[in-house]
Amino acid sequence: MSTKQLVIFIALLWVGAFASKVKVTTETNPGESLVEYIENLRAAVVEEQNEHQTLAESQDAECEAEISYRSQEVADANSSLIASDTHLKKCQGALDQANTDLANLQAQLEVVQGQISNLNDARAKANALFVSHEQEHNDAITAVEEAFDILNEFENSNAAGVSLLAQMGKHVIKQIKINAGSKFFMHYAPVIAFLAATPKDVTVSSEDIEKLRALFTKLEDSLQSSLANLRQVEADEVVAYNNQLALFNSQVDTINAAIENFSAYVITMQQCIATETEVSSEASSKLSRNANILSNTQAMCDAFDQEYSDASAARKAKIDNLDLLKELIESKVADYEAGAYWSGSD
Repeated sequence: MSTKQLVIFIALLWVGAFASKVKVTTETNPGESLVEYIENLRAAVVEEQNEHQTLAESQDAECEAEISYRSQEVADANSSLIASDTHLKKCQGALDQANTDLANLQAQLEVVQGQISNLNDARAKANALFVSHEQEHNDAITAVEEAFDILNEFENSNAAGVSLLAQMGKHVIKQIKINAGSKFFMHYAPVIAFLAATPKDVTVSSEDIEKLRALFTKLEDSLQSSLANLRQVEADEVVAYNNQLALFNSQVDTINAAIENFSAYVITMQQCIATETEVSSEASSKLSRNANILSNTQAMCDAFDQEYSDASAARKAKIDNLDLLKELIESKVADYEAGAYWSGSD
């Protein structure tokens, strides 16, 4: 049975029902009452459709606003996540480079500190050698001054022989050798040569004593000059040492300042990484949360749209059926008005 046939069948049933319940007279038409009833039903369906449409439009507006808001939240969270990840990579790269630079600075500092240690060791050795050489000079000069005393004693003794002079010479040379070793041989060589060349059986004259005194005087002058040169060299080396040490210390200060700056920078980059990690985590949570809400909202709004579409289709079908039923009933009403269904008393 088709839908139309079903509607006709229902219409006949309704007409029959109304006809059986209503006493039909020339003034009474049950078909008109049925048509009015159908029109009321249709009006109720139309009103229901209008109310649902109003609700659907309101829901559409709310859905559009919510989807727009959540979409923007998702976009913002995604942008924050991308920016945070970019910053995080930059901070990590900067931290890695800073740690590398810091390690290089520490290595440079150790090199300079090693150079300072070597410089101090060399200075200590040079100073110890200077002190030793200075003592040797002083000992030699003391021996020469003692030789002058021996010469004066010899001169005051009025000795006529050479033996005392020879003994004095041996004593002086022995003192020089004991105090200074052979280091100053070039200085006292003339004295040794003079004493060695003096014959043992020659009477020593005052000229010989003066000549020997002159040789010792020259020897002392040479020793004093050598000592002065030694002290000047030491002073120059101390100045050079101080200058080099000041240079090394300046390098140490520069490196330490750089290490301090890089250490502070490392802390800053570590804080940057911690901050960006937290921002990234929050952005990820925000992105996930709003993406889920957006998905649920979209599903809910799609459900609203589907519900409205299904309900509207059902109401349209109901209205179409009512219109068809009304049309059929109206045709029956025409028959009624033609007297097909009249019954009355004689």
